[in-house]
Amino acid sequence: MKQFKNLEKCLNFYTKENFRKNEWCQIINIDYVELMKKVDFKNFFLRDKNDVRLLDIGCGTGIFTSMLLPQIIQGPSIIYDYLDPSDYCLIELKKSLKKPFVIGNSFHMTAEEFSKNPVCQNTYDIIWSIHSLYCVEKSALQLTLNSIINLLSDHHSRLLIYQATPCSSYCLIQEMYSKYIAEKNEHSFLWSSETQKVLDSLSVNYNKNTLNFTHTVNNKLLKSYLDQCIFSKISLEQWYSTNEMQYWFESHKKDDKFLFPQQIDLFEIEGKPR
Repeated sequence: MKQFKNLEKCLNFYTKENFRKNEWCQIINIDYVELMKKVDFKNFFLRDKNDVRLLDIGCGTGIFTSMLLPQIIQGPSIIYDYLDPSDYCLIELKKSLKKPFVIGNSFHMTAEEFSKNPVCQNTYDIIWSIHSLYCVEKSALQLTLNSIINLLSDHHSRLLIYQATPCSSYCLIQEMYSKYIAEKNEHSFLWSSETQKVLDSLSVNYNKNTLNFTHTVNNKLLKSYLDQCIFSKISLEQWYSTNEMQYWFESHKKDDKFLFPQQIDLFEIEGKPR
């Protein structure tokens, strides 16, 4: 497997020893709650056939899947294929799959690698990439997205991409890290604006909704939150090492909590592009 800087950071971070799933759940839940408000998942999986085939690209540890289950108890079986470069994530995701989800194929690879050696085209009724395109290499994004779209089965199939915008605190925190702390040769993450450029270049018809909400983070969770935003572990002292960073954190603090505004774009592609 060819290693890139962002991929190395992701693989080093998403391990049983480093990833604090319970702490992250306390914060990330709102991202998924807002997504579930926007998408009618109760009817999302209904098709004219009995089984639905789904591909989860960058599956993570199954937090979203677990939250989604109460909304889709009734309906067809959902054959769940899942892809991630992290062994730990693949193991954790599998634990979260309960009926109507049925364990399908597990792909231990990156989205870029999958796009070069994909399964047969016209395969999936549903594909989603939820908070998972950030580490894709910019030069590979067009090929990756085009290959993903070609996996949609027919005009009733749907692709969801959920990705933070450059205005999100996710992005602003990463930018501060890159500017004041990181090594100069570290790659930056990809944000929704890059995904939108590629979709436009591919002449794909899509609907875009922009979701705005706030992460409320107490002092106890602050370090875990910042670690998650950059896929690295550094001290709070490093975060406060410049006047600019100190000012930014203090400007987002209210009483004993930090209020970090988030902005996430949801792209929905229905069927194959014409």
